Amino acid sequence: MAADADKYGILYSERAVETLKKMDKSISEKIRKKIDALAVRAPTRALKKHPDVLVLEFGQHRVLYLMDAGKKTKTIFFVGDHKEYEKKYGKMF
Repeated sequence: MAADADKYGILYSERAVETLKKMDKSISEKIRKKIDALAVRAPTRALKKHPDVLVLEFGQHRVLYLMDAGKKTKTIFFVGDHKEYEKKYGKMF
């Protein structure tokens, strides 16, 4: 397990919180577990045109977040399925 110094704090935008509340409870819990793992996990892939935006992909779901290495935080700003992701962020590729 990573030392506390290696952990990142996980922050959620209001929009991400609202989306998680509206989802089926079992799916929301799986997504939260994946997000919680980001605290000690290496950064995932970045969007090509926006390298500061990172994408966590699993199954049909996507999580977009920003990482601040100085503050040791990862801020979740989008949670949704791949269709919502492509619709809202397809132009960012």
